[in-house]
Amino acid sequence: VVVVVEEGGVSPLMYPLYALSVFFDGYDAVVISIVMIQAVGGLIIACVVKYADNILKGFATALSIVACGSISAMYMGFVPSTTFVGGSCVVILATMMYASNYRLYN
Repeated sequence: VVVVVEEGGVSPLMYPLYALSVFFDGYDAVVISIVMIQAVGGLIIACVVKYADNILKGFATALSIVACGSISAMYMGFVPSTTFVGGSCVVILATMMYASNYRLYN
């Protein structure tokens, strides 16, 4: 982007282009892809909340944390603490109980 710089600074007509060029300065393919992934993730979460239940979003978030922790333990040398393992067991048990058809009360 070519910016016309006048004697007193940036031309008022060119300021929006100058602001965009400064804002996106240093963005490369990795940064743009991360921004796009986060944007798509936000849209998916909006669809989940719209068409499902907010409780399901909580379960999905908790299960994704457990899955990321498990993958990190297998491939990246992450050593989970006893609190993480206990929390993971609680998350898996709660998800299984929520998904089952068993009802404690009528």
